[in-house]
Amino acid sequence: MTEKLYDFAPYENEFEGTVLSCEPCKEGFRVILDRTLFFPEEGGQTSDKGFLDNKEVLHVSIEGQEVVHTMAEKVEVGRKIRGIIDTAKRFSNMQMHSAEHIFSGLVHKQFGYDNVGFHLSDNDATMDYNGKLDGEDIKKLERQVNEAIWKALKINTWYPDEDELSQLDYRSKSGIEGSVRMVEVETIDLCACCAPHVRNTSEIGIFKVVKFENYKGGVRLHYLAGKRAYEFLDNMQETVNELSRKLSSSPDKLIDGVNKLLNDNAELSFAMGKAKRESLINEINKSVEVATAGSVFLFFAGEDNADLLRFGIDKLIESVDLPCFIYSGNDERGYRFILEGHGESVKDIFNEMKEKLSIKGGGKDTSFQGTIMASKQDIENCLR
Repeated sequence: MTEKLYDFAPYENEFEGTVLSCEPCKEGFRVILDRTLFFPEEGGQTSDKGFLDNKEVLHVSIEGQEVVHTMAEKVEVGRKIRGIIDTAKRFSNMQMHSAEHIFSGLVHKQFGYDNVGFHLSDNDATMDYNGKLDGEDIKKLERQVNEAIWKALKINTWYPDEDELSQLDYRSKSGIEGSVRMVEVETIDLCACCAPHVRNTSEIGIFKVVKFENYKGGVRLHYLAGKRAYEFLDNMQETVNELSRKLSSSPDKLIDGVNKLLNDNAELSFAMGKAKRESLINEINKSVEVATAGSVFLFFAGEDNADLLRFGIDKLIESVDLPCFIYSGNDERGYRFILEGHGESVKDIFNEMKEKLSIKGGGKDTSFQGTIMASKQDIENCLR
């Protein structure tokens, strides 16, 4: 059994322990000490990082009552070894995990939902609940978590004996065997938990839900707390400032500025689209003149735009009672095309083109579309 120093000394960062075993494994070596400060991957939280005798600890896991340190290098069995943990990562995880307890405790009290999933890694943190929460619910809960942080409520941890445990009304995230460790957030929550926590809620600093989504009949929330929340909000502020500079607008009027930009862009896009369609109609009229001289299909280069191609082929079909072909693009990236007949099959035309050109696409007897990887000259030669 490994003595878990992190249970009651979460703020310590150095310790000494005796190496009980060091065995080779796929990743390097499995090292077990008689005591450790390294918190293993457990309860939805990733493990601590750090060093044993200046040799990197790659991962920490728990197997029964033994904490296993995975290392790239071998250490000597029987000797005392000095360990140092990454305190920045440890404290960040403590802030994040303690914030989750406050939020989950409030959800349980106010809605009766259970926390049915928790994940805390270096890149993401999520909380899952077996009931629905909408945006207003989450906004209210977020405010209450931050109010709890401002009150500097005590967070206590202890191992109750069997008699005391039987009298406690506590949350439990999963089935627990053996001794049960309690984490209590004063006046808000009591939960069985194995992880290190901060001493009082003020050390969390700030809490922010950044996203939520429906998940397995309930809800999943992505959140940040403490240092991670500060860095996220700082980056958001930089984004707001940069957008304000680009739009020559104060941050409080940024939404108005963005809406104006979107409206202006929509009007410009409409005007450009109208001009392109008018230009396309002119090209169609020229092609129709050639078609009446005996061509069985029509073609011209236009914009590489699916909607504009559809507009063009529809106008062509209206203008001439012949099979119609339209394509657009360039030699480098290829060409998009549509081939259509007036209720008559153009399959033979499509198949003949497919034999001579590199075509991807298909359709029915009277209509085909796709892409051509060939030069404009090769396409024109084939069409002729």
